[in-house]
Amino acid sequence: MTTSAFYEIVDNHLDNILADIDRVASLPHKKIEQRKGYAFLVWILRFYGLTGKYNEYITDGPDDQSCDIILNKKSQIDEDIFYVIQSKWNTAGNIGTKMDAKDIKQAINDFETILTGNRQETNNLQFNKKNAELQKHLSKNGRVKFLFLGLCNNSLDAAENIDSFNVRYSPKISLEILDINRIKSDYIETMYKEVVLNNPLDFNYRPENVPVIIEIDRYGQCRRDLLEVDGKNKAYIFLIRPKVLYSLFKKFGFQLFYRNLRNPLPKSHYNAQIAKTLLEHPDQFWYFNNGITGITSSKVDIGTLATEVVLQDLQLINGAQTAYSVYKCYEEGSKSQRKKMDEHAKITFRLIVSDDSVFDKAITQFTNSQNPLLPADFYANDPIQTRLQVESYAYDLWYEKRRGEFRNKPDGVTVIDKETLARIYVVAHLEEPVLVFNSLDNVFQSAKYHKDGLYEFVFNDDTRYSDMIASFRLFKVNIISTYSKPGVDFPPDDRTLMPFLTLSKIVLHRCLMDKFRSPKLNINAYILKHHEDEDFKEMHQSVRSFVATNVFNRYFLNPENGESQINFNRFMSDRDFFAEIKEWFKQMPLSFEIIEKYNKEVKAGPLKVGNAIKG
Repeated sequence: MTTSAFYEIVDNHLDNILADIDRVASLPHKKIEQRKGYAFLVWILRFYGLTGKYNEYITDGPDDQSCDIILNKKSQIDEDIFYVIQSKWNTAGNIGTKMDAKDIKQAINDFETILTGNRQETNNLQFNKKNAELQKHLSKNGRVKFLFLGLCNNSLDAAENIDSFNVRYSPKISLEILDINRIKSDYIETMYKEVVLNNPLDFNYRPENVPVIIEIDRYGQCRRDLLEVDGKNKAYIFLIRPKVLYSLFKKFGFQLFYRNLRNPLPKSHYNAQIAKTLLEHPDQFWYFNNGITGITSSKVDIGTLATEVVLQDLQLINGAQTAYSVYKCYEEGSKSQRKKMDEHAKITFRLIVSDDSVFDKAITQFTNSQNPLLPADFYANDPIQTRLQVESYAYDLWYEKRRGEFRNKPDGVTVIDKETLARIYVVAHLEEPVLVFNSLDNVFQSAKYHKDGLYEFVFNDDTRYSDMIASFRLFKVNIISTYSKPGVDFPPDDRTLMPFLTLSKIVLHRCLMDKFRSPKLNINAYILKHHEDEDFKEMHQSVRSFVATNVFNRYFLNPENGESQINFNRFMSDRDFFAEIKEWFKQMPLSFEIIEKYNKEVKAGPLKVGNAIKG
């Protein structure tokens, strides 16, 4: 999704907001800039603040002094928090510009004036009212967050001022800058993943950072309804009711699974079965469901007759589908349905005491049976994967770092799994098709634990999504030219095409450098700009024919060479042999004119090596 496309989405929201406001009472603002700016404040409150009571919190008006909103709301643990917001709406033509550092610094100065209580009363009655509430909150050591939002790019010129503010007033007071890219990322997380882990207008307590109460379902004085395991790691097994899972998810959402390797898979047949059993046969639920596995790193001692346990940290590392399905059934169920679920449905809860991340992952791996984990799943939480996904939001091809995380997507956007994209990247950008031809799983295997692991080779600080998507764009052009079927996204499991993709890109790059007399031409940037042009597709098809004919004639179809089959096998599986072929093409005198002449004169077939261009 381009920044312009996202801006259009927000702008449509603003138009609808203004239409709603005008139906009730006209705004005093007459200029379109003022009206849009006000609507942007309402949108911020609706999207981030999750409230429609904008009149109560918007302080925009005369003498507001860099304070458009003063919002107070309760946190997940019932803590009252104030948010002081200054926003900057922009026209579509200015979204590509950077925030003015002077505006940020001025906002910081005004924030400090408010913070220190030096701001005098003004003609703005709404500001005076909310500021008085804020000062009272500050006097009680309350938590406050200041935000500067802008529909343009962030500026690093005020970074020192921001850092200084946060150091000076930490830990109860903080400042954050949100630019259009961050807002777009939050919008995608909310609307298309249906989860926001870092809402700037919500103090995000994670279940591992706050006390969590788990109610245990007991049978009177029976002492056989709780099992304590005292082995390598202490563990407990007990029963809970659906309302316990519902309350957990209601409070923490997907953060319950933050250390889990995947989100609940929304299209899983197993989810449908969970819901069906819970609603129609709750008394059979325990027999058909494996339950939940939770991890806590803090010391736990559950008494023989305890009916609840307080955990200082909790993560669900297995049973995410069960938890989410129970939550959805309970959320959508009627009062009588909820009562029936709680009376008859029992859920097994395994609580394991562990602070060993390797052990935690092992539990997750070996206890998932309904939807087995793949090697790539174990890297869902890797910061590099998160960075690549955020980078992908600038395009119409989104990177799926966690299976099933996008529950819907906007028109015109394609979601691609990271395994497929990574393999194509290895072939087209890293020029190593043999590595992925030999094994499709080694891209998401670490070299630390597997002799053929490629993870660190593929994913590192130099890995950029722009290079990955350029590789994919060229791959699509390559497949269409090969099969002559427009619209084909992936080959029918034909890995033999991969080496030719590598070589075609090398030759294409050389020819483009010659064409534009530019030895530093960025081939990936060129592909991203021109991959849909017919001229580009014709150039690639010509290059690909040239590559294939040369390779076949020199290595596979020479009647004087009895090793054609051996060479073909080596071409696909011998890294050193393929490196020689790469070097052969890199040393050729290349241009589009040379290729066009060659393609007219030379055909693939049992020709002598002398008929092919030799380096």
